[in-house]
Amino acid sequence: MRFSFGPQDILRMLRQRLFWLIIPFAIFAIVGLAVLAQLPPLYESRALLLVEDQQVPDSYVQSTIQSEAEQRLRRVRAEVLARDNVIRIGERFEVFGDERLSRSEKEDIMDDRSRISIERTQTSRRRDEPSSILTTIAFEHEDPERAQRVANELMTQFMATIVEIRTEQAGYTTDFLLEEERKVRRAIDGLGEQIAEIKEDNPNALPDNRRLYESTLQRVVIEKDRIEGAIAQAETELRVLEVQRPIFEGAGRMSPEEEELRQRRRLLAQARRQYQETYPDVIALKEEVLDLERDIDPEAFRENAREEIELLGEQLAEASEGSLQYERVARRREELQRQLDALPDNARTTSTSEASYSAQLLTLQSKLESLQQQRENAERQIADLEARLARVPAVETQLYVLEQEQERLERELVDLQRNRAEAERSQSLESQQKGERVLVIEQPIRADEPSSPDKPRLAVLIFGFSAALAGALVLIPEVLFAKVQSKSHLEELLPDTKIIEVPRFKTADERTPKRVATASLATASVVLTVALSWTAYQTLF
Repeated sequence: MRFSFGPQDILRMLRQRLFWLIIPFAIFAIVGLAVLAQLPPLYESRALLLVEDQQVPDSYVQSTIQSEAEQRLRRVRAEVLARDNVIRIGERFEVFGDERLSRSEKEDIMDDRSRISIERTQTSRRRDEPSSILTTIAFEHEDPERAQRVANELMTQFMATIVEIRTEQAGYTTDFLLEEERKVRRAIDGLGEQIAEIKEDNPNALPDNRRLYESTLQRVVIEKDRIEGAIAQAETELRVLEVQRPIFEGAGRMSPEEEELRQRRRLLAQARRQYQETYPDVIALKEEVLDLERDIDPEAFRENAREEIELLGEQLAEASEGSLQYERVARRREELQRQLDALPDNARTTSTSEASYSAQLLTLQSKLESLQQQRENAERQIADLEARLARVPAVETQLYVLEQEQERLERELVDLQRNRAEAERSQSLESQQKGERVLVIEQPIRADEPSSPDKPRLAVLIFGFSAALAGALVLIPEVLFAKVQSKSHLEELLPDTKIIEVPRFKTADERTPKRVATASLATASVVLTVALSWTAYQTLF
């Protein structure tokens, strides 16, 4: 059963349930104001910055920064309000107090209390007229002095980041042009190398060098003939020495250790002809020879060990003390000295004839290998010279094309250098803060009055919310538990019936309890109204 409510029904409900409206309203309002009174006051410290475009005319210095100022300031705001940065600022200025908060909670606090707003003050501008953007930086905190310090830090970082980003963006162009310049230089160098390579690989295209290569080829051929004659002579001497081996060795045969020593000596002599004494292979062979000589030929070991100790001493003098090379040479020198000291004076050595034979054989083998190596080198040199002289391509045409391309790249390099100089001037303009100008309109100051919470506005909201709840308490029974309360309700149920309203008279027994209840509710309403007034006064004033 539902009824429509007219003005008389509203008046009837207010008359019947007036205390249902007053008492809940007072209770809800008192609770809301009590909660509002517990909210800590927050003081806001604010700074105003005016960011203006480049003041130097573009006709003098052309800026290389293409991004919009507003877009760039949004990036600055994002960097300043980044999570790690704001948490670091909060911890530095003790914004969070002694509470142990997680990083997410700290971030939420800083996000709620930090504010950076960007507003363009001039959207359309005439030519050569700089536009400006107004930026507001604010921070709220229970301590006004701390709010001022944090706001000042945010402002300082904001201004520094503006200069840093503009310098960085100006540097992008400079770096790009510098990299392009390097690429062109590398291309020019590459063309120069190609030209040099063509000239080197094709000497017939260079008449001045052809006679030089021909004379060199003739000289190398003569040298090869001489080397071949020397090789034939050395092979003959080696065969004669092999025939005389029994005379030197007697009836016995050379032991495996002596054969190994001879082989190592031969390899060492060959390595010394090709490399220096500090080469790793030479060092390894010397160590192997010394180890074998210590047991087979003590006299040779004693002499070679002393020479090696002197050489190691010279290397120690040249090496840096404390380096790996110094430590390795020092250990090797101490080990050789210890072995030399431990060698007995009466150590047995090989016979003179055997040593003479070994020396002659080693000398001839080394000489023969050296001559063979010289012959191989001469043959490679002859083949190389003949191959160069045999190539007769159209080198002059190739050189012409490459030289024309080289001239074009050199002109391009001059243009890049000029553009890079202009970009460097723009970068210098930004680094000196002569480009985009940041003016501090208002410095962060210590607030005297709290900026939030806005207690009057919140109190109005509390009163309105309380009134809505109280009104709902009045209307809910009428809607959920509808019953005939007036003549209009009965007429809705019986539309075709004539209805006469007869007034009802209450007896004294009925009026007394109702008066007591009305007096009690009125007293409670007065008390709650007084309590509400006192609470509102304490909260707002």
